[in-house]
Amino acid sequence: MEFLKQDIDFAILQYQSWQPIDTDKTAKGTKAPYYGNIATASALGNLTAGSVSVASIPLSSDMEAAYAIYVEGHLKRLVAINMHGYNTTVDGAGVAPLENPEPRPHRAFSFLVGDDNSADVHAGVRRLMANGSDAITGITFDGWSYNYELDNGRPVKLSNVTTGESLESNKGVLSVLVPDSSAAILDI
Repeated sequence: MEFLKQDIDFAILQYQSWQPIDTDKTAKGTKAPYYGNIATASALGNLTAGSVSVASIPLSSDMEAAYAIYVEGHLKRLVAINMHGYNTTVDGAGVAPLENPEPRPHRAFSFLVGDDNSADVHAGVRRLMANGSDAITGITFDGWSYNYELDNGRPVKLSNVTTGESLESNKGVLSVLVPDSSAAILDI
């Protein structure tokens, strides 16, 4: 069945992961929620590999969230989400860039993963990043872009995005800095 432009509710398209056609408001392609879906699936991991459970980690700020992912009762991943807004375009419209945006703040997330006598815990870091919460292009997860314009939505590894970060616990605590309007997954 062929869809006509007037048959599609354009407001809904803005919040979908993928837009299959060009409209008078925006071009077809991968949309920002797609990257959130990729990050969520990566955090959960292989759901057939055993019993996977998710625990919310209480935080003092409503603008931050953290989760612990367990497989067979063992901590496998931590997720840190910084929801403090950071915009880099005029009026937050996602189109015209600001000439001199403010420096991007970051928040520190610390997780107790052992005690003073524990062996150091190593964690790899994968980040969900964009230029800001108003970005409609240039979004990546762990350095991968799924932008339609690059390779018709197929994954493309970008060379200008930092990947391969790692952390070591200090006295049983893993700490990571997460820029505003971004998230990090720590793979234990």
